[in-house]
Amino acid sequence: MIEIDGSQKSGSGTILRLSIAMAAITKQPLHITNIRQNRPQPGLKHQHLEAVLTAAKLCNAKVKGATLGSRELWFEPQEIKGGNIEAVIETAGSIPMLFSAVLPICLFAQNTVRVHVAKGGTDTIHAPTINYLRNVFLPALKLMGVEAGISIQKYGYYPKGMGESTLTVRPNHHLQPFCIEDFGKLEEIKGFFCLYLPC
Repeated sequence: MIEIDGSQKSGSGTILRLSIAMAAITKQPLHITNIRQNRPQPGLKHQHLEAVLTAAKLCNAKVKGATLGSRELWFEPQEIKGGNIEAVIETAGSIPMLFSAVLPICLFAQNTVRVHVAKGGTDTIHAPTINYLRNVFLPALKLMGVEAGISIQKYGYYPKGMGESTLTVRPNHHLQPFCIEDFGKLEEIKGFFCLYLPC
């Protein structure tokens, strides 16, 4: 069993996300304690809980301790099947962070994976935006052989949330090393403008 102390280093949700992915991919049971210990509100928040539950759906994992505020979790994964997965955050919790938690798991699935997330935040504080993942992060990972895309059904902003997006991933069990030694030449600059009108 993999034993993880979530209070180490930053003591953030990143430790949880990476631990869940590592356990699922290696098919080893995980026990993690002191989840998000160094944060103002320790334990599982909505986005972290839904990331754990979504990962569990992907690999048919047995989970214990998956409740709001929980600081201890057991995660026992099985085979990573793939298919269509539904998730609902119910707050402005970050959809991009949920996607980043399950993306490594999706790459080792048996079939193409579609993760649809509703009622979450596409653009929130302390997290990458959905367009960053779609237009910067995923194109960079494509150099490693990652074939993944994100579609946005509805933008959702902090603090209300209510965004909706879908991650589609084609499995690849043989990724290539990520190596960029040449900066290359600038070819294009473009950006996105999202107008937020509070209700």
